[in-house]
Amino acid sequence: MSERVAVYLGASQPVHRTHTKLVRALLDAGHDRVFVFLLRWRPERFGISADTAAEHLRKWLAELPPSDLARVILEVVQHDHEGGSRMRAILGPDANPEVEVCFSRKYETQLERIQSDWLPIYAREFPSAKPQFLSEDTDPGGNTSAGTAAFAEALRKFREAQGAPEASDAAMAELEQWRPEHETATGWRAYVEGLLAGSAGEPFYTPADKVLLDEAFFSDADMLQSFSALGLPSPAGEFLKLPKNQGTFWKKHATATEEALWKQFCVRRQLGRQQSSAVEFPPRDSRIAVGSAIDAIRRGNQKRYVILAAPSSEKLGEALAAADPGRMEYHKSKWNKFPDGTDNITLGGFAPEDRVSGRDVLFLASFDSNETTMSQLHALNYLCETAFLTSLTILLAFLPSGTMERTLQPGRIATANSHAKIISQMPPTGGARTRVMIYDVHSPPTQFFFTGSCSCTLHTACPLILNKISSMDPTMKIDCIAFPDDGATKRFSKFFEKNLHGVEIVTCCKKRITMTTREVQIFDGGPSGKHVLIMDDLIQSGGTLYECAVRLREAGAKTVSGFVVHAVFPKESWRRFLKDGDRTVFDRFWLTNSNPGVTMQIPDGDVFEVIDLTQQIVRDL
Repeated sequence: MSERVAVYLGASQPVHRTHTKLVRALLDAGHDRVFVFLLRWRPERFGISADTAAEHLRKWLAELPPSDLARVILEVVQHDHEGGSRMRAILGPDANPEVEVCFSRKYETQLERIQSDWLPIYAREFPSAKPQFLSEDTDPGGNTSAGTAAFAEALRKFREAQGAPEASDAAMAELEQWRPEHETATGWRAYVEGLLAGSAGEPFYTPADKVLLDEAFFSDADMLQSFSALGLPSPAGEFLKLPKNQGTFWKKHATATEEALWKQFCVRRQLGRQQSSAVEFPPRDSRIAVGSAIDAIRRGNQKRYVILAAPSSEKLGEALAAADPGRMEYHKSKWNKFPDGTDNITLGGFAPEDRVSGRDVLFLASFDSNETTMSQLHALNYLCETAFLTSLTILLAFLPSGTMERTLQPGRIATANSHAKIISQMPPTGGARTRVMIYDVHSPPTQFFFTGSCSCTLHTACPLILNKISSMDPTMKIDCIAFPDDGATKRFSKFFEKNLHGVEIVTCCKKRITMTTREVQIFDGGPSGKHVLIMDDLIQSGGTLYECAVRLREAGAKTVSGFVVHAVFPKESWRRFLKDGDRTVFDRFWLTNSNPGVTMQIPDGDVFEVIDLTQQIVRDL
């Protein structure tokens, strides 16, 4: 008999009892698996992010019997089309379950759209997928008394009743209908008040509130000046007057910086005070005036970090403290061993005076070997469990297991998932989720492996190479970016097209020549007469990049340089690219120090130049 699977995808945050009732109803209906995907929205419809919603929903679902909880898969997705592929990855390549795709009753009149647009997302992976409409009391996205829109309206009433005890109590009593079954009255009130207070750095707003916030945000002079660097079709003030263009702004132009600014702007405007955010971003434009609204938001939300570092990241810790001494305070740790080989670790900053407890801590991790990884996990667990931190940020600039994020072979382990899950199980700190920062991860969906008390933010080191290109001799300046495969093109080409005007994009690929051999060929673009930069996220032995460089030179490239964020180079294979090596094909080769255990070995003054991540990290914090 086929396995029965139900899937619900929604953007109806904040979460409440209707979400838990939906899961319970699907389990009671006999489904073997229940998938719940919470969709990120830009900006969020009611201000509360899918990640925050998932954190609360996981807490409430944890009260299910273990046998039921094991049947529930809750994930946050960036796009609605991710649902089918995520289900396939979890269920396995050979699974052929009966799939019921849950839809809100508000779509009952849109059957044609369901069949043409939404159902195929799942039917491509599971041909038997069919729609199922939710009942009114289990429909979070519905326009019913149990839906999120009604919950948001009740929250608005409670907010407006503050200061009037009788009205406030009545409004709170109305909110009781959305309290999950296993949530206490005290816990529920704390949740409601936290939503309204922006406790996670996220504003709550109703649709009517958002209209006013949009008007204020998109007419603020400092904001408009910040947007001038986004490449809008016309001057920001003119373009963003029209509401339809505001939607285009969020879909096509805004970055994580603008999302953070929106949240901070809304919280400040609603609460009339400065509110710290979970993520801070640097000014995009140096012309932003000191003392302006944006300047106040950004400066006011800069945490002062105590820095602790893994052995190979100690130089980075020193560099960060030197780069921003007003925000960064570095303490060196002792990573020793007992005679039997077990760890003897003493973290810095605790003696003779405790400079760590109760602070915002930035831990510079480097998982460069299994041994050092285990040592760092000891340290991280201690910090989470014992040090009473206000917050913990783990900088894992390079995730070595990032290339092992999936497997279709039974018994083979996706170690990226294991690393993420181990970190995710660390105790929460200060009521906030632990933040893991990763640069140019090999497979972006890896960020969703981090769950529970942990959240992953993805960053890029690409701006660093732009600085190098802009400082080059005009006669030698890079005017062509090449990628070793289509995947790298999809990930990085838009960044370079946006920031290097008129740049030529070249895509290479490996083509099978015989049953046992493949060779690199130029698939798209023309490098002839160009100064070419080959770009990829990481380099192992470098064979593919070497072959790309050879083909580009054969195709008439004037110069060929390389830029790779993460240098792996097993068995010191970087030596082959030096001027006296057998792969001396690059004019220049830039790396970052994301994997310091390797880059510290590479000599300066030859073909390689190591770009320091320090300033990028300071900005991205």
